Amino acid sequence: MKYTKEERSWILQDWANSAYSIMITTAILPIYFKGVADNAGIAGHTSTAYWGYANSIGTLLISVLAPILGTIADYQFFKKRFFNVFTMLGILCTVAFTFVPSDGWLMLLGLYALSLIGFSGANIFYDSFLVDVTSNERMDRISSAGYAYGYLGSCIPFVIFIIFQATGILPISQVALVNIGFLMTAIWWLGFTIPFFKNVQQHHYIERVKNPVRTSFKRLFQTVREIKKT
Repeated sequence: MKYTKEERSWILQDWANSAYSIMITTAILPIYFKGVADNAGIAGHTSTAYWGYANSIGTLLISVLAPILGTIADYQFFKKRFFNVFTMLGILCTVAFTFVPSDGWLMLLGLYALSLIGFSGANIFYDSFLVDVTSNERMDRISSAGYAYGYLGSCIPFVIFIIFQATGILPISQVALVNIGFLMTAIWWLGFTIPFFKNVQQHHYIERVKNPVRTSFKRLFQTVREIKKT
């Protein structure tokens, strides 16, 4: 199946951001955070609880923001800007992990919460661009291709990191190796997002109004009222 430039760029974004899911959320950062918290003298059960708090706060904030920003994003140019902001927030916070002191557990936790907001927010707007990059007839295939490439994209940097860790091919400390993993994730995410930055544009939108934020809130409240009627 041949893809258009916009379709390829959209599919590649799933390849790009899925590295965060396995490298940061699942495999590296949770274990590394426990070590940093331990260096600061934080008990294991306490650090586990705080890790859960960070996940909950990040998820809650993006859940509250999503319907508000989504309504604003219906206006021309806003959706791409929101995607760019959230993506760069996630990437920059991932890079910032490497600057956290060995006992800076609260700093690391705060950066993780921000990176989670960036990742989750970027994915919301990334998904919404599907209608802009392809036709209704091709939408299922494009969505499936993005999902499949996302799995592959998440595995490659993880496998590379595991090889480095298992073989000791790099004569560096464990902390330095973890920092390389953070940087590798950020570079992978940013590098494969560049085609999306360049090629994907919002084609379906509402024309700009004088006060888009206030109007968006009115539209959101109207939607809530309509839901209550059903």
